[in-house]
Amino acid sequence: DFYLCKWYADIIDEETDDVTIIYLGELEWKFLKVNFTNILQFIQKQTLISRLTLLNYKSPIFDDDCFQINSNGISGEWKRKSECIFCEKLFDNDDGYILWECFIPNGLAQIKVNNKINKGLGYVEKLTMTLKPWQVPIDILRWGRFLYENQYIIWIRWIGKEEKFLIFHNGIKYSDGIINDEMIEFGNYRLILLEKYILRNGLLSETIFDRFVWIKKFFPLEFLDINECKWETWSEFYEKNCLIAKELWFKGDGLPMNAYPPSKLVVTGVYKIFSHPIYIGSSLICFGLSMYYESKSGFLFVSPLLTLSWISLVYGYENEDLKQRFNKEYTWKTLLNIPENVKIKYEYADIISIYCLVFLPWLIFYEILLFIRPPSYSVSTYFEFEHNIPVIEWTEFFYVFTYPYVVFLPLILQTKQQVRCFIIDGLMNMSIGIYLQFILPFVAPPKQFIPKTILGEMLLYERSFDGPGCAFPSFHVS
Repeated sequence: DFYLCKWYADIIDEETDDVTIIYLGELEWKFLKVNFTNILQFIQKQTLISRLTLLNYKSPIFDDDCFQINSNGISGEWKRKSECIFCEKLFDNDDGYILWECFIPNGLAQIKVNNKINKGLGYVEKLTMTLKPWQVPIDILRWGRFLYENQYIIWIRWIGKEEKFLIFHNGIKYSDGIINDEMIEFGNYRLILLEKYILRNGLLSETIFDRFVWIKKFFPLEFLDINECKWETWSEFYEKNCLIAKELWFKGDGLPMNAYPPSKLVVTGVYKIFSHPIYIGSSLICFGLSMYYESKSGFLFVSPLLTLSWISLVYGYENEDLKQRFNKEYTWKTLLNIPENVKIKYEYADIISIYCLVFLPWLIFYEILLFIRPPSYSVSTYFEFEHNIPVIEWTEFFYVFTYPYVVFLPLILQTKQQVRCFIIDGLMNMSIGIYLQFILPFVAPPKQFIPKTILGEMLLYERSFDGPGCAFPSFHVS
């Protein structure tokens, strides 16, 4: 005794990014029979215009590759770019079914509403239900789509007693992955949902049925109290492990090569964090492969040489080239960077840079040094007279104080210049000190003793995280 047929069509204007959504449908339930037309227009990402009428509408026309609407002051046309048409029975039981048909997953659209014409990418689907909406056994529904030139993604996620997971990407169906409010992940692809702009948010009784109070009487309260949230988002789509190249290709109109540099400055994605992520990644890969294949020459010579080479290229050529090509645009700040040499108050991102660019790499290399252990031909750094010096437990207080001193020292810095000096000095110290620890076969085996105080216990506990190979220079000397 229930029947709902609803057409959905949308378009994003290619010039203004304004969104227009059109609903056309008919509802039959008991003695109630209504047609409806609902137009939502989201202007300049901040103004929502909604028009709803219950007048009869002229049925849309759909042929092999074109969808047309000409009803109630709306005229529009969607031409399909993709050959795929999807048809899925999302739910079916004795009470009814839900049939979803996607006719145009990605198309070129043009629509005229109130003498205003919008052109851009569009989408068309149809939903048929004989199951009452409040009988659908789900608690949360995420349903959306992403369009970009020759790419499209459609996702449907039901959470509740009835689980449903569907993703369609360029004609391929996926039944496993991740769908949430932050990202869509499937196969070897990931879509990051970044800036979100709310189109409509509220209870169904306040959104869909707001202007027609009399209709509310026909629906259960639990259905009217369902919260509906529609939003438009600016997204980043990339293939896993190819984010950086795609950022430069799609947004910069270039390649990660000096011979074919991007014509546009890319400051999104991973470029929000690092200004030169490809070079950083190449060094990490080189160090990682050297460790995997246990190559000392690769770890101690090739990887450092590669790192020094790209640092020279960046500071000797590429930074100046970027400044000349992009002029004023080349003022963007990444999350992790070495601040300018100016005596002004630091930003919180500058302090974060200290921990990420100095402390974190030091910790990683220090742990690697502990992991590989010293060679069998290592030389002890003890002088002869030092063997007779006992362990003085109360000196552990000064010894352990080094850790909080170093960790909290960045927090007392005042200016960008001080932060800059700290980072540069720290990187120089680390590159020299850690490198010496790797190449010099020195060890300092800890002296055995029986602790008599709590400071002695602390010293033994601290030793459990250290090793004899981290001796020259030690952490405290560095």
